[in-house]
Amino acid sequence: MNRVLFPVLALFLAFPAWGDRSELRVQVLGIRDADGTVRGALWKTPDGFPLETDKSAAQVIMATEPDALTLVFEDVAPGRYSISLFHDRNDNGELDRNFLGIPREAVGVSNDAIGLTGPRSFEEATFDVTAGTNEISIELYHW
Repeated sequence: MNRVLFPVLALFLAFPAWGDRSELRVQVLGIRDADGTVRGALWKTPDGFPLETDKSAAQVIMATEPDALTLVFEDVAPGRYSISLFHDRNDNGELDRNFLGIPREAVGVSNDAIGLTGPRSFEEATFDVTAGTNEISIELYHW
């Protein structure tokens, strides 16, 4: 009996976070056409939010679908996060801007925290991820 119990116990000790991981499903609304991709970044800290995606905790890129699509972040530890995303219409991996720095591509952040002068702070965009499947929606803002 101990020969069976020991390997099972060893697996649970080696991977204690299995039961603590979550899936985060983000419905992206307001997509006007099917060109390019939608790029989403999941943020655990405000460092670099919302544009320096190399500092984000995770990134997801999906081919665009008209009207709405769902980005899925897997294996997310429960906690407080923010999300930034944009519709990369020309699929060049960058948020295109005009000479004033205003985005030429649609953008969005969690809690739809966009103001007249751009995205709000990391804190205004934060939300809680709990164990299991979590779902939120973000409306794209077209400047």
